[in-house]
Amino acid sequence: VHASSESDVDGLLQSFNEMGLTLNENAKDPLDDLAGMQRAFSDPVPASKAKAHLKRRAAESKLDQEARREEAQVPKGEKLRSPVDAWPSELIFFTRVTAMLRGLCSSLEVAYPYLDTMAVSARQALVESVPESERAKALLYPHSFNEHSLRGEDPLGGAGGVVGSSSSSSTVALQLRLEEAVTKLLVEGDAIGLQVSVFQHGVPVASVCGGTLGKADPRPVTPSTLFNVFSVSKAVLAAGVMVLVDQGRIHLDDQISTHWPEFQAGANITVRHALCHQAGLAGAQPSDATLDTLCDWEGMKAFVCKAQPDHEPGAEIKYHALSFGWICGGLIEAVTRQPYEAFLEEALFAPLGCSGDVRIGGVDASVASNRLAVLSKRLVRSSPTREKETRSGAENELAARTPLPPPPPVNSDDVLEGKEVEVVKTGKRRLEKYKANEALLNPSIFNMRKVRSAKLPAANGHASARALASLMAALSKPGVVLSREALEAARSPQTTTAQNNQRGGGGGGGVPLPKEGQGSKLLDNAGATFGLGFQLHALVLPDGSQCQSIGHSGLGGSLALAIPELGLSFALTSNLLEAQSTARRVVVECIFEHLGVEAPASLLS
Repeated sequence: VHASSESDVDGLLQSFNEMGLTLNENAKDPLDDLAGMQRAFSDPVPASKAKAHLKRRAAESKLDQEARREEAQVPKGEKLRSPVDAWPSELIFFTRVTAMLRGLCSSLEVAYPYLDTMAVSARQALVESVPESERAKALLYPHSFNEHSLRGEDPLGGAGGVVGSSSSSSTVALQLRLEEAVTKLLVEGDAIGLQVSVFQHGVPVASVCGGTLGKADPRPVTPSTLFNVFSVSKAVLAAGVMVLVDQGRIHLDDQISTHWPEFQAGANITVRHALCHQAGLAGAQPSDATLDTLCDWEGMKAFVCKAQPDHEPGAEIKYHALSFGWICGGLIEAVTRQPYEAFLEEALFAPLGCSGDVRIGGVDASVASNRLAVLSKRLVRSSPTREKETRSGAENELAARTPLPPPPPVNSDDVLEGKEVEVVKTGKRRLEKYKANEALLNPSIFNMRKVRSAKLPAANGHASARALASLMAALSKPGVVLSREALEAARSPQTTTAQNNQRGGGGGGGVPLPKEGQGSKLLDNAGATFGLGFQLHALVLPDGSQCQSIGHSGLGGSLALAIPELGLSFALTSNLLEAQSTARRVVVECIFEHLGVEAPASLLS
């Protein structure tokens, strides 16, 4: 019930396993299982509307059966094998009671929010199943800093303390301010679990961890908890490419095929195009991809190598939500002759002490579940059959709904009369397993261990806020990871070909925004401009000077950002995802107000 409410495929599979529900290997389709459970727990249909509903469902069921028959290559007339090999008796009893209660609601003409109601008790049961000794004892996890941070020592060189003060009083003030802000977020239900880490000149000056690993997992978030930070990992991958540029092993205007001969997607696609989302391959994904397809690193590299750009490279900026990783990761591997994650470990993580705390090549089985934050989303699904309810606090249960509207129903009249309906033209595309591109718009899919362990470097990075803030501190200090020239190039806004011609040369200087396109729904901070793989935000500093921050945001709230002029870096990780993240807005405003810097609208939206 909880998994169905959260659209959490991984949780559903775990519940099947714990209950003893056995699925036969040939019929396993987690996405279809989730869709089926959500249908079973859907709001009852009033009896007066049941006839039309049943007609539509019968038509859809017939199409689904034909699709399964085609997939399993079962001739007409032969019976399809049941997807379930063993039904636990408790589940049979539960489904029968559910059907009875939903039928009662239907008879009474009540479209009762059945799943929403059941989910509250289901979550409580899951929380109580965790031993009390393992549960979070307080809203905030006890913090601690290295002694050198309060003494003003800096392992990277430079002075410690927060901007504008060399004393530890400013550090303490920021710490207390963040603790108050995070506590309020947790109490008011605007966060489940999160981490905030702030570095000044390479030294940690504030760190707050609060909340729990998940909505139904009461274990505490600690400084070492790993969160899926989605597109924040693009900044890490871009840093790896820029290291190669800095080393002279590649050049920004080299054609990618020069270094990666198998890359035949476009003869004119350069390293610069790939970094600033101008390659024209934003939609380079198989239309009928399964999760296994998208999680197949070598297979997707091969696919993107043969894909055709949808516009002239350099002509437009379209956000490459997933293909950014296949292109840039593949380029790193072609140049270094080693897995991209191995190169990043050698060039970045090991030297900076982040090994194990930033994972861009998948989370392996050695990482225990008590170190992984579980994602939830808070995007309300409206319903014309019920009034909106206002809730506050941690029990804001009905606000946690699927981030996507339900798919439009197939019109039964169209189906029965033989009219062409795109979604039913091919049986294969009727099956949920071939809708992985759409499924990835549900962030809970990323809770699946299969997806966590996959190499999806553009959207599947796992990290702690502490590690990200430390990494951004090193990236933003010239000479530590990148030279001053490479750093300035990385945070220079990139222009399109047309803008460049109008301006009379140079790769930077413009402030173009990404266009709507494939992957745009996965783009957070749409108001940011792009440098070389990094999102940029224009800032006005306390002395009146202007600069560009460097970093990247992630779907739903995560953020890693640095302001080189202030020697400042910070990161936020969160497992409650929102289209307009309250946690990110509050944390960003808290830090910027403390610095005396106005937070740009592009960073808050």
